[in-house]
Amino acid sequence: MGRQRSKVICPGCGRRSATDRVLPSYRFRESGLPNVWLKRGVTETTCSRCGKSHIGIEKEGQLLQVIAVGLLMKPGFLTGDEMRFLRGACQMSQATLASTLRHRRETVSERETRRNPDLSLAEEIWLRLVLLDSFRSHLRSAGNRFLDTSHLRKLNAFTDGFCAAALRVAGRMSRRVELTAAMDRSRKTWRLDEAA
Repeated sequence: MGRQRSKVICPGCGRRSATDRVLPSYRFRESGLPNVWLKRGVTETTCSRCGKSHIGIEKEGQLLQVIAVGLLMKPGFLTGDEMRFLRGACQMSQATLASTLRHRRETVSERETRRNPDLSLAEEIWLRLVLLDSFRSHLRSAGNRFLDTSHLRKLNAFTDGFCAAALRVAGRMSRRVELTAAMDRSRKTWRLDEAA
């Protein structure tokens, strides 16, 4: 059990009839992600008058951006829940993301509802690049950055490394083909030399 405090004002009824306690850990279901646990920084306020409980999270804006950085940098493919969370962290609508990815909005919606969106490696890389760019742009807008400098440095270093790796993968995925063209014997037309 967390530490009990004296009577505080209830966020629900506005009366000084509640007590709060700091929770040692808390499953952050409100994030929309099933696997996020918080240690410290969470207070539960319970009112004896209205009977309601309220959860308070310190620096919630910063927390949401820290989670976004963790998801952007995680190895492996993103789940649908993680895609939806990151889209929200970038302040992007489904339509905007779909347009950027050159998909239909319904495709983005469908993928966000699945545990495994079943993306190819190329689609995952493209999605990650779009989300990294959008999130970093969002952070540069006035009043949107809550991350501390260390998280920003990690994100920037990861982005640089990820972009370099994406270029290497793209190079391996594209087959280099040699083409040979030959002038026909009458010297009137170039043709692809199929014997080459």
